[in-house]
Amino acid sequence: MSSFRTLSALAALVAVASVHGCSAAADGFNLPLVIGTGLSSSTQLPFTRVLSTVTSGFSVPVDVVIRDQAALDAAWHTLFLGVAGSPIPTVDFTQKMVVLLALGPRETGGYAIHFDSIGVQAGLPIVSYTVNTPGLNCVSVQFLTSPVDVVLVPRVDGQTRFDARTILQEC
Repeated sequence: MSSFRTLSALAALVAVASVHGCSAAADGFNLPLVIGTGLSSSTQLPFTRVLSTVTSGFSVPVDVVIRDQAALDAAWHTLFLGVAGSPIPTVDFTQKMVVLLALGPRETGGYAIHFDSIGVQAGLPIVSYTVNTPGLNCVSVQFLTSPVDVVLVPRVDGQTRFDARTILQEC
């Protein structure tokens, strides 16, 4: 019975590590490969994380700024596949806006999307975010994921630029 508990604990540990992605080794030899523009040097604004999850109803990648209630209602419906019980956040759209980042479907765990910052440059909003991807040698759980990150930020009107960077994590 003791070996069963040990095996169960080991399986749970592998599952948690796979869902949250791998981390770089302390020796520096397996540092992640970073692709993309990185963080912007614009004036940074505060944000509040509303939701970050590895499963969602988004069937395609999405990076969008939501500036009205109807758009938030539609996005929230997609996010939770219309399942009741996940209340839509209350947002004063005269002062705030919502940034929603969705990675779309992935066949394994180990993927993540993470809002890094929002800034303003020449009066226009710039959203920076990171996509984490497991490397070929990473052990990942075998289930469908669709990572999402949702944040609330001060309202900035104008065309939003999205700067993404991808980190390929070697395990």
